[in-house]
Amino acid sequence: MAKYQHIVAAVELDGADIPVVAAAQRIADQQSAKLSILTVVRPVTHLYAGLDTVLGPEFEAQLRQAAQSEVKNLCRTRHVPERCARVDVGEPGATIAEFAERHAADLIVVGAHDRHGLEYFVGTNATAVLHRAHCDVLGVRVPSSEGNYRLIVVGIDGEPGSREVLDRARDIARGGNVHVVLVVKPPLSGYAVSSDEFADNPLLDDLAAMEQHVIEVVQGLVDSAGFANVEVEVLHGKPSQQIKRYLQRIGADLVVMGSGDHVGVGWMIGSTTNNVLHGGSCDALVVRKRLET
Repeated sequence: MAKYQHIVAAVELDGADIPVVAAAQRIADQQSAKLSILTVVRPVTHLYAGLDTVLGPEFEAQLRQAAQSEVKNLCRTRHVPERCARVDVGEPGATIAEFAERHAADLIVVGAHDRHGLEYFVGTNATAVLHRAHCDVLGVRVPSSEGNYRLIVVGIDGEPGSREVLDRARDIARGGNVHVVLVVKPPLSGYAVSSDEFADNPLLDDLAAMEQHVIEVVQGLVDSAGFANVEVEVLHGKPSQQIKRYLQRIGADLVVMGSGDHVGVGWMIGSTTNNVLHGGSCDALVVRKRLET
C-alpha cells in the first residue's frame, strides 16, 4: 500500500485543534505528503436562521474571509506554509468529507472534542466524517500525543483488508511499540447451552483447529507486513469489549482498525470498529478498506 499523498487536517479555530494539526504535520513529514489545513464555515442560514435575506451574501463572504485569516494565523503558528490554509462553506462533517474526496486526500485528521473520556466521538464532527469519508480517518483526542505514537494497538481479524490495516500501522509506528490483537469469539457464543452439555462434541475440536488456523494466518500477515518487532495477542470474548479493555490496560496511544465495510455512506455503522471508537481511550486511525480490482 502506498504511503499517504494528501492529508487534510480539519480544524475548528477554537484553540483546541492544535493537536490535530500537530498530528497531521507529523504524519505528513514522515510520509512526504501534501498537507491542507481546512476549516468549515457554516452557511448564514445555519447560524442566523431567517436572517439570511437581511444579512445578505456579503456577510457570509466576511465570515469566510475572517476564517481564512485565522487559518493562515494557525499555519504560521505551526510553521506550516500559508498556502496550506483552506476554507469551505457547509455542514462541517459532510463538507470535510466532500473536500477530501474532491481534492483526492487519502487521510483526514479530525478532533474528537469531548474531553470527558468515554463516548468521545458521539455527537461530534468526527462522527459525521467517519461515516461519510471515502478515505482513512484519524480521530485525535484533545489533548493528545500530537501524533507521537509510542504504543499502538492494531485490531485485525485475518479477513481481506487486514494487510492494509497492518501496512498503515507500520508506516505510522516509526519505532513505536506495536501490539497486534486478534479477538476470537467463544465457540458457544450466542447459544443457550452449557459447556458441560457441549463438552464431548467433536465440533469443539474443529473450532479449536479453525482458531489455530486464523492465528497462523494473522501471524503470517504480520510477518509479511515487515514489522521489525511486534507482539501478537489473542483475546477471547466480544471483540469491541476486549479491544477497549486491552487499550486501557496497556495505556495505548493509538488504535488502528479497518472500516468493517467496503462501500457506501454509513460504512462503519454496526461494526466492531464503530463500537471501539465510541468507547476508546486513545486516538484512532480507521483504515478505509478498498474494493478488490
